Amino acid sequence: MSVRIDLTDKKEEIRRLCQLGSNCREERGFSATHLAYCYQKTEDNKEAEKYYLLGIQLLEKVNNVGLKEEAYFAIISFYQETEQPKQRRFYENKLVELQKKSI
Repeated sequence: MSVRIDLTDKKEEIRRLCQLGSNCREERGFSATHLAYCYQKTEDNKEAEKYYLLGIQLLEKVNNVGLKEEAYFAIISFYQETEQPKQRRFYENKLVELQKKSI
């Protein structure tokens, strides 16, 4: 049995959060990454990539290593699923560098 979830409302809600102009980069970065996942699940890969990259851009400027790792894992998974090995390897390397710094 397959369950179809309508993500339209969820995407609109998260898009509004991203555009609020919040000063909290962690919140905006996490919201952008979550929105990217919603787009990925609705097979809108162009929008998914756009928001994954926005999320990473925002989260690279914060001190929360866990959120950065989560964003990198998400985009790595996205590039794996969409068969883009060069981009996947780029973010795998960024993840390794981040983890080296946090040791």
